[in-house]
Amino acid sequence: MPTREDLDAIFSEIPIFILRFDEHIGVVNSEVLRRLGINQNTKDPEGGKIGRFLDGQPNGILVDKALPTEDILNNSWIKDSMRQNLLKVQEEFFRKGLTSVSDMGINFDTLDFYRDMEEKGYLKMRVHVYLNEVCFKEKERIVKEMSKNGLGLVQVRGLKLFVDGSFGASSGALYEPYTNDPNNYGLLRILPEKLNYLAKQIDEMGMQLSIHAIGDRALTYALNALSCTRNRFLRHRVEHLQLVNEETLKKMKQLEVLAVIQPIFVSTDSLWAEKRLGRERIQLAYPLKRVVEKGIKIAGSSDCPVASADPFLGIYFAVSPKDLEGKELPDWVRKERIEIKEALKIFTEGSSYALHENKGQIKQGMQADFMVLSENPLYLPIQKIPSLLVLQTYLGGQLVWAITSL
Repeated sequence: MPTREDLDAIFSEIPIFILRFDEHIGVVNSEVLRRLGINQNTKDPEGGKIGRFLDGQPNGILVDKALPTEDILNNSWIKDSMRQNLLKVQEEFFRKGLTSVSDMGINFDTLDFYRDMEEKGYLKMRVHVYLNEVCFKEKERIVKEMSKNGLGLVQVRGLKLFVDGSFGASSGALYEPYTNDPNNYGLLRILPEKLNYLAKQIDEMGMQLSIHAIGDRALTYALNALSCTRNRFLRHRVEHLQLVNEETLKKMKQLEVLAVIQPIFVSTDSLWAEKRLGRERIQLAYPLKRVVEKGIKIAGSSDCPVASADPFLGIYFAVSPKDLEGKELPDWVRKERIEIKEALKIFTEGSSYALHENKGQIKQGMQADFMVLSENPLYLPIQKIPSLLVLQTYLGGQLVWAITSL
């Protein structure tokens, strides 16, 4: 990974910030460090890490809560481009048959943006908002916003909490250290005591909890926090759960906590995950079939923009033992693949259930959000699933997208 010295060689006076696609690690040049006030004496923030050279000077690598992500998102240029980007993304989502999306860990400014886009007639799809931890300080505002649920396309569904980082950034919280970094156990972005307190408070407000937990230690803390909450009623969910043993799966089933899983992650992570976790531990990583067999409710997810939002790619990697080029995936990936019928279920019925939506099945009383496909995926060879065409997309019984030519 490059350091600030590499970036300084390109531009030393113009700020440079390169963010990994999972948004858990990035690198900046010296100018950014100067603007952030980060120097040799700066301590690591709680839940974050400042990379350093051997002499203690910051090397420009920033992990999780040390990242200036919020400052970047508050850039006026980005805000000005949001409407144009929304229209492009909405069109692309309709083209892939998507009618509902979740926006995770956002602030009130972004919520206001969605409200404004709906009021002006630009927003056409259902948006489920999960606010960030900072928003929870304004409980009265949250109650006011939740009172509008059911009146339009934008729903304030819940609140997103991050327990740890990611395996890609080597910051997912583990019980045993990373195989390729023996002194690194990952990061906790929130301590267990605070997590337990917030989970109780959020549950009492009637909000759905969405807890990011990648490593096995993070998942334990997440489930402990959900041990006294109304999981069946509010459908609290754990995002990712990328390292989990059988006892933890049993606990998850007993607590009736939803598992939100991104099968598409194996397309990238299978190239390096075993080096980080080791041959023995990787056998418990990236579970899917084991979660299905335990009877845990699963919602299929993309984690877009970390990965493609294309649901057919998600379905493909849920069932296929091979990558898109036809190369066989590692054995620990292959043993977790599921049948096509189950994969379709988690990306329709399962995802809708996680959003408290009354859809995901074609039957009387359900919302008429559906797509018309060029072929039946139940009878297609696996390798053809990614190339499935959506002919039409309907939302609330109304046609919102149609292919113009085959």
